[in-house]
Amino acid sequence: SGVSDAGQSSVLLLALYPGLLVLVILSAFVKYVWIALALYCALMVLFSCTARFCARPEPAGSSTVDRGGLSEAGIAAIPAFAYDAGVGDGGQVQCAVCLGTLRRGETVRRLPVCAHTFHVGCVDMWLHSHATSPRPA
Repeated sequence: SGVSDAGQSSVLLLALYPGLLVLVILSAFVKYVWIALALYCALMVLFSCTARFCARPEPAGSSTVDRGGLSEAGIAAIPAFAYDAGVGDGGQVQCAVCLGTLRRGETVRRLPVCAHTFHVGCVDMWLHSHATSPRPA
């Protein structure tokens, strides 16, 4: 959409060059070169700005999946629960996003593939732009 619009604008811009050149040449014979040059410059600026406007990236948050993250539904599918320090944790599990220690009663998510546990707010923010665990395997 944005990329194809920019491509169409570029083709239009290239198609207008010969017409603008003819305009400049004809105006030279009429001795109004400055008017033709002003029109030429104004049209070039207009078409350049139009091409840049059409090629603008989509606003942030419009499609997290395009940026490599998970969709809202994908993140919500990972269950959240109140953290309860387990026997194997040693009581010192660290959230790899904020580097804070997980405390009993905090709401957390455990990623299903790697079984790493993170604060809900931390891992949700991470998963909006990444599809992998914030903690290395």
